[in-house]
Amino acid sequence: MPRVPKWLGDTMDAVFSHYVHAVTVAETEYIHPDLRRVCFTGDFQRIDFKVTQAVAFRVTDTHYRNYTPVTFDAVKGQCSVYFYLHAGGPGSRFARQLQVGDTVKMVEPRGRSLYRTDSKYHFFFGDETSLGLFSSLTHQVHANNQEYFGVLELRDTCTALPEQAGLMLDIVPRSETPAANAIHYIDTLHERVWQVWHTAVFYLTGNAHSIRAFRKALLGRGVAEKNIVVQPYWAEGKEGL
Repeated sequence: MPRVPKWLGDTMDAVFSHYVHAVTVAETEYIHPDLRRVCFTGDFQRIDFKVTQAVAFRVTDTHYRNYTPVTFDAVKGQCSVYFYLHAGGPGSRFARQLQVGDTVKMVEPRGRSLYRTDSKYHFFFGDETSLGLFSSLTHQVHANNQEYFGVLELRDTCTALPEQAGLMLDIVPRSETPAANAIHYIDTLHERVWQVWHTAVFYLTGNAHSIRAFRKALLGRGVAEKNIVVQPYWAEGKEGL
């Protein structure tokens, strides 16, 4: 639901007001010129948050944007979100304008949890838009004494983003052919590494075309379809997904 008429957005806010929460900006930080962390506070005590669920903000009268909280503490009434700032889209403009003390409306977390709790190994593939989800997953992976590994395809100006967001992931440059460099990356993994990691759960997020290509490559290398989780966030020529 990236875009709706203003009258429909107003109606939804009224009809589903039980799921819309007033939150206050408690802290902001530019981790990178293209990545802003914002901490919100509010009354979340009745929310049963599951890791990787998304919240939504009405960023303009006609636009909504979904974000995966990096952290969410219902008892303390705190959550933090990574906003990837790119181009001049409505979500980026909304995130840049947030100031400490501002009050905005947030749609409470919803959707299924992508996290496979029973797997020891978790492999991440994505791009700049995947940082929030992968950060939230790593918290759970570490808490459960599991392991994660993965590769991100990034723009040249964003190669420092994962480390600055606290993620230990390998990086390849974004290519004109979707996921080409990431596919080459897994093709060149040492066989002993692949013997361990081909049974992992693979979380594919970000660009829809890259996800499709990377998924096809994984299936071709014998990864079980049930072990592949996909969550597209964007595609060229489309306004949100």
